[in-house]
Amino acid sequence: MKNFKIILISVLAVLTLASCNELEQMGIFDLDETYLPDARIDGPESPATFIASYDEYCDKIVLSWVPTARASGYDLYKSGAILAADLTDTSYVDMEAISVDTEYWVVAKNAKGESEDSTFAIGRMSAVPPTPTNFSATDGEYESKVDVSWDAVDYAKYYILKRGDVVLNDSVVGTGYSDSDGAPEDETEYSLIAVSLCGESDEVTDMGYADPLVAFSKPFDVNFEGAAEGSNMEDLGFLGAYGWLDEHTGEALVEVYVDGGNGNGGIKYGHFRQTGTNAGLGLIITGVTLLEGQRYELSFDIKTEIPVTLHMRETADQQYLQYLIPSNENGNIKNDRKGTGIVGVGTAGEWTTYTQDFPYVTSQEPIDQVDDFRGKDGNNHVDTGRDNQALWSPSTITAAQTTPHIEIFLWNAAAVQTGISIDNVKILLLK
Repeated sequence: MKNFKIILISVLAVLTLASCNELEQMGIFDLDETYLPDARIDGPESPATFIASYDEYCDKIVLSWVPTARASGYDLYKSGAILAADLTDTSYVDMEAISVDTEYWVVAKNAKGESEDSTFAIGRMSAVPPTPTNFSATDGEYESKVDVSWDAVDYAKYYILKRGDVVLNDSVVGTGYSDSDGAPEDETEYSLIAVSLCGESDEVTDMGYADPLVAFSKPFDVNFEGAAEGSNMEDLGFLGAYGWLDEHTGEALVEVYVDGGNGNGGIKYGHFRQTGTNAGLGLIITGVTLLEGQRYELSFDIKTEIPVTLHMRETADQQYLQYLIPSNENGNIKNDRKGTGIVGVGTAGEWTTYTQDFPYVTSQEPIDQVDDFRGKDGNNHVDTGRDNQALWSPSTITAAQTTPHIEIFLWNAAAVQTGISIDNVKILLLK
């Protein structure tokens, strides 16, 4: 067995020596200079990563980049001019920076030449932020919150928001905040300060409040925008809120029109046109629920050729003691209506806005008989005592007045063809 191992080792040694001799004869181990690379004669590659600080410091801009192979130094540029040359480090601090966007780039170089420009970097030194603009707090737009908003200002990292002397949030990020925890129901001052690394802006303020009654602030608000011209009011689904009345003929036409004149071009409105003669034409507002203990204002835009009267009662069949506004003004007593409302609403053919706050109460006695105001000669006579507005005083809605009957009523003379044009009918809660 020992002899076999000796023989095997001898054979391997002979084979290895033969292989080496053969390779040497083929020239494998000869040095051939044609296979060596040429010496580099170009400059280095440009730095691949170049960074400038932005709003990170109040007195400088810090620049840095990744080192480049074969670079012996770097030239740094700022806004097209060289800032520093032959830098051997891969960072630089610009102590002459300003608080505006500034463009930087770097070039690597060696004895053979320069690289291409690196990618540009925009740097900026931070500063004290300016006072925030368009700062606004909502005024009763929400039931239990106040929304505050503002425009973003330069350099600001965050904002400090206060309600009165209470800091609501000392690090608001963004341009808005909702104060929903104990929002005030009375007008309260909100204030805002912008904060940067370098300091705080001047304070800006605005008044705001929440309104628990905001749901009742517009119980009725109707115009005719979007309705096709000539549409019938009933077809537009206004029944239950709107009605119309022609007591004598029942021939009133209630349609939507477009007004091209009087500076109201393109405005759509309800036109209550009377086709009969010697008739009363009225716009009836019903279906409005008011809040007990509150006070309101009725407003509407109106255009008509002759004055109309405004009636506001608890119900349609009640007399003037239950009126919600001073009755019998100007001594205009209609025998068959047992007390009228305010007369002279509207002007001769021109658009005007009419407003009337309500309700009122009166110390006058109720009208039991229309004859109280008619003389033996058959003519109406004015009772100046009943006609005195001083007998009426402001009040608030009672339980019996929460669903009032309101008429904007035109009493037409014989043979006069006319109508009422009305738009933007609103009932608003008064504060």
